[in-house]
Amino acid sequence: MAEEISSYTSEKIYISKGYAIIAVIFSHILYQTSVEVYLRELCNPCVGIFFFWAGYLADTNHIWEKYGRRILRVLIPYVIWSVIYTLWSGDYLEFGIKLLTGRCCATFYFMFVYVQLMLLLPLWAWLLQQKYWWIGFFPTVIWFVVITTYSLLGNYLMYPWNVNLFPVWLAVFYLGICVRYGKVKVPKKIYYALPAGLFLEYAESLYWHARGREDLATSPAKSATMFFAILVCLGFYVWSKKDWPEEMNPAIMTLRKILCLFGECSFGIYLIHTLVITALSKYTNLWELGYGAVIPVVLGLNLILVLALRKLLPRSVGKWIGVY
Repeated sequence: MAEEISSYTSEKIYISKGYAIIAVIFSHILYQTSVEVYLRELCNPCVGIFFFWAGYLADTNHIWEKYGRRILRVLIPYVIWSVIYTLWSGDYLEFGIKLLTGRCCATFYFMFVYVQLMLLLPLWAWLLQQKYWWIGFFPTVIWFVVITTYSLLGNYLMYPWNVNLFPVWLAVFYLGICVRYGKVKVPKKIYYALPAGLFLEYAESLYWHARGREDLATSPAKSATMFFAILVCLGFYVWSKKDWPEEMNPAIMTLRKILCLFGECSFGIYLIHTLVITALSKYTNLWELGYGAVIPVVLGLNLILVLALRKLLPRSVGKWIGVY
């Protein structure tokens, strides 16, 4: 039986998504800077957080009631925004192939993988009821063993194929399902494992950096990063089950509300943030002011745009372009 989701758990899920979408933007602003290899690792779990909660919130008891709608709620915005980004870039070459492989925008692999995972949700629901339910984690384990060995031999698996296939992210998504339905019991002291996970992530990142493999050094889809992302997801899960304290510092309360708002708007922000960043880079000198100016402007502008679209558009329209 699935766990009930209380109001405070729901709020904390939004807060963790708020952290995740801020980390997404932060990592893309840092892209190709000299400090990226050191700071990117703190942001890399963000994609895993979204997949974990997607699995946790998937209703495997009533799959067919919302099956098509759940897929269309992502697939239709994916198509619409793929067209928008193609028009923005002016690159119409092989549009159909790019659309079918999640390449109209560099960040759209998330939606591309999400649709794959949801199309196969009946399989994951069936597997959850079997004696050997843990086999669901095997595709990801096998993927990283093969890809790591392939990379150690000096070969390259470049974007999008290193991130846009479902085995890369299945373990995090399936873990969310298993946690919700009681197959995986999460230790309450999982937090203690986070420093070790971060150390391993940095160690692997620096190893690939030393070998001149920047494609792997900063990638969210490498083995130690995936392990750390799983620990972070489980840490957020344990935290989500705790009550809020009766009294809270006003500054913490404000931060709580801001992160929750970012979490509620996270899908819309994810869809538009690359457009905002490229537009600001192209038409302003904002980057000359340094990251202290860039980051709050980019975060604030993305949030304002999504909130404005929510205000201007009826919910029946807004949900199909991803702002709800």
